[in-house]
Amino acid sequence: MRPGIVFFLVVFGVWGCGHQGGSSTDWPNYGGNKENNRYSPLAQINGSNVKDLKVAWTYHSGAARHDIQCQPIVVGRVLYGVSPTLKLFALDAARGHELWQFDPFKGKEPRLNECRGVTYWNKRIFYVAGSELLAVDAETGRPVRSFGDSGRVSFTTGLDINHDVKHLYVTATSPGIVYKNLLIYGSAVSEAGNAAPGYVRGFDAATGKLVWTFHTIPQPGEAGYETWPKDAYKWAGGTNNWGGMALDDKRGVVYFGTGSPSSDFYGGDRKGMNLFSDCVVALDAGTGRLRWYYQTTHHDLWDRDIPCPPNLTTIRHDGKAVDVVVQVTKGGDVFVLDRDSGRSVFPVEERAVPVAGLPGEEPWPTQPFPLKPEPLCSQSYLPPSEKGTVLVGYSGGAEWGGNAVDSSGVFYQNSNNAPWLLQMVSMVERKKEIAALSKGQGLYVTSCSPCHGADRKGNGLEVPSLQGIGKRLKKDEIALVVATGRGRMPSFQNQLSSSDREAIIDFLVSGWGGRRVGGEHNDAKDTVKGKRSDFPYVPPYISKVWEKVEDSNGYPGIKPPWGTLSAIDLNTGDYKWKVPLGEYPELAKKGVPATGTESYGGPLATAGGLVFIAGTRDEKIRAFDQQTGKVVWEYKLPAGGFATPITYSIDGRQYVVIAAGGGRGLKTSGEYVAFALDGATEAGMGGWFLMVFFVVVALLFRRSRVLKGFSFTVIIFAVVSLALYYPQYFIKVGDFKLSRLILPLLQVIMFGMGTELSLREFRDVLRMPKGIIIGVVCHYTIMPLVSYCIIHVFRFPPEIAAGIVLVGCCPSGLASNVMSWLARANLALSVSVTTVSTLLSPFVTPLLMRLLAGQLVAVHFWAMVWDITQIVILPIVAGLLFNYLLKGRVGWLDRAMPLVSMMGIAAIIVVITAAGRDSLLAVGLLLIAATLLQNVAGYALGYWSGRLLGMEEKDCRTISLEVGMQNGGLASGIALAMGKLATVGLAPAVFGPMMNITGSSLATWWHKKAPGTKKKVS
Repeated sequence: MRPGIVFFLVVFGVWGCGHQGGSSTDWPNYGGNKENNRYSPLAQINGSNVKDLKVAWTYHSGAARHDIQCQPIVVGRVLYGVSPTLKLFALDAARGHELWQFDPFKGKEPRLNECRGVTYWNKRIFYVAGSELLAVDAETGRPVRSFGDSGRVSFTTGLDINHDVKHLYVTATSPGIVYKNLLIYGSAVSEAGNAAPGYVRGFDAATGKLVWTFHTIPQPGEAGYETWPKDAYKWAGGTNNWGGMALDDKRGVVYFGTGSPSSDFYGGDRKGMNLFSDCVVALDAGTGRLRWYYQTTHHDLWDRDIPCPPNLTTIRHDGKAVDVVVQVTKGGDVFVLDRDSGRSVFPVEERAVPVAGLPGEEPWPTQPFPLKPEPLCSQSYLPPSEKGTVLVGYSGGAEWGGNAVDSSGVFYQNSNNAPWLLQMVSMVERKKEIAALSKGQGLYVTSCSPCHGADRKGNGLEVPSLQGIGKRLKKDEIALVVATGRGRMPSFQNQLSSSDREAIIDFLVSGWGGRRVGGEHNDAKDTVKGKRSDFPYVPPYISKVWEKVEDSNGYPGIKPPWGTLSAIDLNTGDYKWKVPLGEYPELAKKGVPATGTESYGGPLATAGGLVFIAGTRDEKIRAFDQQTGKVVWEYKLPAGGFATPITYSIDGRQYVVIAAGGGRGLKTSGEYVAFALDGATEAGMGGWFLMVFFVVVALLFRRSRVLKGFSFTVIIFAVVSLALYYPQYFIKVGDFKLSRLILPLLQVIMFGMGTELSLREFRDVLRMPKGIIIGVVCHYTIMPLVSYCIIHVFRFPPEIAAGIVLVGCCPSGLASNVMSWLARANLALSVSVTTVSTLLSPFVTPLLMRLLAGQLVAVHFWAMVWDITQIVILPIVAGLLFNYLLKGRVGWLDRAMPLVSMMGIAAIIVVITAAGRDSLLAVGLLLIAATLLQNVAGYALGYWSGRLLGMEEKDCRTISLEVGMQNGGLASGIALAMGKLATVGLAPAVFGPMMNITGSSLATWWHKKAPGTKKKVS
């Protein structure tokens, strides 16, 4: 077998063991898949090891002007998400390194909205920013020019009825879903009388053209039209799908839930059941035609929107497999519906509810109550009144984070249990109040108080307090928010004139806002219009008080738990367990059992037997045992994780990622946090098989005189196979990190090198100054420059590139001396060049690194001088003393040193490979190619430099091997001292085995050719 073939087989084997070491599993859709299961078959992280979960990377997506509710997606090793200011970004999913970023508002005022995810199709990313649907190239981050108007489509397209909607608040908080080449979207609209209709639309994903529209407020001749007053579609708004969708690709059906009609809390002008508000709807995905619907709240007076996508799964019911749609509601109901018919799998009762409503109101006399599963939280159906009504279910029950279902049909859902106080007031009374107010206060009452409250306290969550806002924000900052919108707050740029907006801001900041509304300057008619049937709709009753009910300490005014996580067996409809989710630290310190807190964001279930969920006000992410509901791991995030976590696998390593954006009355952040086990893989038995294969090859090589020299290198590849497949075993033992062994092992190896030197060999140095000077100069010029050129050709990540430069700046070690002997080169010259270059390396290597790699990594000159001194110089000096005092006197030690050195080299390579496995697999083949080119270029340029300078053949061979065979061990030690073993240390780890293979091959070839006396260039 030729050495070249051996080289190819071994390199191929190492690359194979890296890429067969574990599969990669994406998270390509919002909810994980189009069925929105939020379930992953990954099981690497499980109940036995979740306690060892650590932060793998953190990404700072941008300034935290706003929170993040985004559940990112992962497609082909790339993670896509959005920042607090709606900048779309792409990351290397294994390392968290940014690949590109796209700013949808570049050059113009931003119009911020919640963005809970993005959609991937055909190398495009779709999402809505402000009132525009955007298409961005997934590989470059540039707009897709062939989509709409240079990558943008107005999100008001298709919503015009009898009034202009282009200036209304229309956006999307949840991502769309793709069926074939159709991009299907719901929308988020205002909840007041100026709400646009919440139609569901299908766009051509290639061109952006509108293909179909489903009218959620029916028009004449359409199903459900009779459940509204005549022509209600001309003025009524809302009934929108803002929570997201699920898709059955096989059936070609898209499923979604809708919200309440506008305006919230009064429906006297929209008598009837009001289809398709508060419905689970199934549409033909290709045409938008109605398949079936199921209404969860009739004639909604409580803002009981369906807040999240349906979950499509299969259960066992009455001994049969049934494909179902599972939909939860804000009111805490769990509906399990047949996917084809829309009929409930479990019994549902229509129960009588109170009907004493506001004047003109006709509440629906019954509401649906599923008998199984039982509701997630307390419920009430008291109609709103002027005296005040306590509501439970406004902010959940369930919320927009969704739910998860595992492969056995167990359903996981977080739920809130918090009371709210709602008090209504008539517009007649409100006009009287406004008449006595300043213009700014009057405008605030009509435009802002329905959300922020008459006392400006907000609700402490998605609606912030405006009290003292002038101390937190400047007037121009407040004006920007009022004009552009933020979160659930729509833009008022077109609804209010600039003078009206200024009056509101003056009122908020100073308590005054212009002249009185009453008297001869009565402007009430400009801001408070009488009841009318055309758009915008102004209800005769609006909310006066809308706030959480709290006790004197600020906790929810209801018996805990205030937030729960439940596991429901959908096969039977029974609860497996229900536990508090979250806690208040100050209560926990007092010994109060976990009370739970409100949560926003959903759960993630995995085949590892775990449920991951954040979303609580204590800012923690937790893992629960699926069988018991016990917390088995928790981590305090940099800010609240009000989003749903995802999981995926890259090259066999499982990651869990959460957007820790904070907000909801707490601090905000722009961070995404990824968790993983140290060096974890899902490799199976492949690593052991490869190791056995290489060991067998090594034993066969030992029986061959020609190949015997390769046996140690093949053993290296045997143990490297294990490190690539099972890195967790080579990163730490208990609490001891194995990387701590590298420095002492290097010192032992260098000590062994020193024991092979003697004072006589140093005297020989003086006899060949020309060869030594040429060798040392070649050491510190050829390979550093070759390395510098290579990193600019291959364009590796900065720290990987710095490792290549580091290899080039570290002079040869003991291996070059061995190869020189085998190649019939000048061994004395080899030892002398190695010795002098090593003695110079503490000063020359840091200088070269600063010059050539200073832009890639931080190079601390004097720290590197000391590192090289303790790694190389001191051990070699100790070895020289050993040689002088004890050489030949302790036989067993003389025989043991070469073995110790070989074992040390193997251990160092294994530890570095395990530490840098993910980075190595990301650039593995390119790194192998780059180091091979670096290595071969060193041999060739070293040899021909000697020829050009008139050296003898054996001296040329020496210079060739001295230049091409760098000191990978020294480079590894420096990388360790820099704290970058897993990145900067990778090139040395690859280069070491590579140079032994190529050096052995070259030396064996030269060994067969005796050198002549002179080989001058003619």
